[in-house]
Amino acid sequence: MEHTHDHTDTTGKRLLMTMLINFLIPVAQICGGIYAGSMALLSDAVHNLSDFTALIIAYAAHRIGKRGPTNRHSFGMGRMEVISAVVMIFAPWYWLDSILSLIIVAYIFWNCLSLLKESIHVLMNGTPAGLDLTAVKQTLEALPGVSGIHYLHAWMIGINSVAFTYPTAMDFMKILRKPAAK
Repeated sequence: MEHTHDHTDTTGKRLLMTMLINFLIPVAQICGGIYAGSMALLSDAVHNLSDFTALIIAYAAHRIGKRGPTNRHSFGMGRMEVISAVVMIFAPWYWLDSILSLIIVAYIFWNCLSLLKESIHVLMNGTPAGLDLTAVKQTLEALPGVSGIHYLHAWMIGINSVAFTYPTAMDFMKILRKPAAK
């Protein structure tokens, strides 16, 4: 006994379901990419949205292709799916995917250079950006009993950690002569 049945979807329901899934995936990727700050997720979302656009064209061609014969088209519109495939091959948005990919690669490369520069700065014990060592030295030397700060150094230990060393010359006689607070 032979088992046969037709798997042809003449209503387009499978294509609609595929379109829904191909729309929800980039929406989730955009939300996750923004939340996580992930350019990889955002770029993949843009790519998947171009796939969704192709599915919209395929669905429209499927619907138009189901139209029966008319006086103008005596065979009907069945070849619309072939025309839509040709349109999708030569459509300009497929070039957009490549251009956006190059822009994203340039953005990632630029961020890598910045990260590399910051990492080298940390490894070389560089002074943290925005820290004015002269102002720090003047503030420390203005403290009571401090007669001098020598060899002030500040460097990054990590992203949010700064270390200082500053051998301090103290005038203990000045500190000892200071009247006691009443």
